[in-house]
Amino acid sequence: MDSLDDILKLDFPTLFVVIGVSSLSLTAIWGAIVWQNRGFAAARIWFCACLAQAAGGICLLFQHGPHASIIAAIANGLVIFGFWLFWVGVRRFHGISTRLLFPLAVSTLCAGLTVALYSSPELIALLYALGQMAPMVAILSFLLGWKRRSIGAGIASAGLSIGILSHAIVIAMNMVILARGGPAPDWSAIAALTMMGVIFSGLLLNFGLAVATIERLRGELIELANTDPLTGVLNRRGFEVWLASEVLEATSVHGILLFDLNDFKKINDRFGHKVGDDSLIHFTRVVSALLGKRDILVRSGGDEFFVLVHPKNDRVCAKLAAAIDRTLAAAPLLVSSHQVYVSASIGTAVWQREHGMTVDEAFASADLAMYSAKTSRTPRIRSDDPDPCFQYG
Repeated sequence: MDSLDDILKLDFPTLFVVIGVSSLSLTAIWGAIVWQNRGFAAARIWFCACLAQAAGGICLLFQHGPHASIIAAIANGLVIFGFWLFWVGVRRFHGISTRLLFPLAVSTLCAGLTVALYSSPELIALLYALGQMAPMVAILSFLLGWKRRSIGAGIASAGLSIGILSHAIVIAMNMVILARGGPAPDWSAIAALTMMGVIFSGLLLNFGLAVATIERLRGELIELANTDPLTGVLNRRGFEVWLASEVLEATSVHGILLFDLNDFKKINDRFGHKVGDDSLIHFTRVVSALLGKRDILVRSGGDEFFVLVHPKNDRVCAKLAAAIDRTLAAAPLLVSSHQVYVSASIGTAVWQREHGMTVDEAFASADLAMYSAKTSRTPRIRSDDPDPCFQYG
């Protein structure tokens, strides 16, 4: 029966094949992601990173003969450049653009040192380990320092930690060999294990980045589903999601402002649908500028909107409605040489959850008030409170 050392003595050409094949497989995966999401810049960078490492792994198989040092330099440069591309991609994933000058310079330097140090296996091993370890440390430091954590980032960080540990072992072994100066101990089994650790760390890194990508794309899909594409505010579905969130539990009283734009069809008929869309965008910008941080604006459909605010009483709702009405009157939409005045009939109500009032009952009250304002048109704002002092024009 073979000993454990014999089992672990994997030949390095086999490991180089594994590196090349696994990198090609990862390249295919990132290529498919890029194909389906062509605007996803980070995935394009990670695709190039895997492609560079696959090319480097394949080159390692041919580092023999009179040009072995040149081939090894190309292979090492490509692999290290691939790791730095992962760093660039991670930063891009988090919204930070990074030029390729630094990764190219470091990779070129490592390639040159490979040629210079090729006659010393220990120094070459140190160069390989340090060259690949540096971008791993950079990526791990960035991920750990980022405020928003995710499962994908955690998996990637775990993979990077394994890779850094594997390279640290390689560095320690070769430092011992250089310091002793005598015959090198047979650490081929440990060296093979560290190489397998690096391969596994690369797979785990890519898996973590893929999970982070899925999380990002899923979040974007949810945002698209919950957001009105024209105005950028919440749609009805987004409001329902918000209603089900824990944020709602913190407040028992909410004010409701219901809006129905006046003469919106006339604006469409006279100026065209493009101006009609612009008037909706203009309305949301005016209203959003007057809302507090905790207030939300929702487009319920067509030319109808509503706002959920956090007032103490109906008077606050009515004052906000009057402010919106005045601001709209003072800020017309400019269309060529025309000024298009956007106005709305507004109904207000207070949703008192602590008294058992449902959201449908609150909206029904606001709808009645809005309908009253729509039919009278003067004043344009109505409250569900019967006190005349709450009627604003």
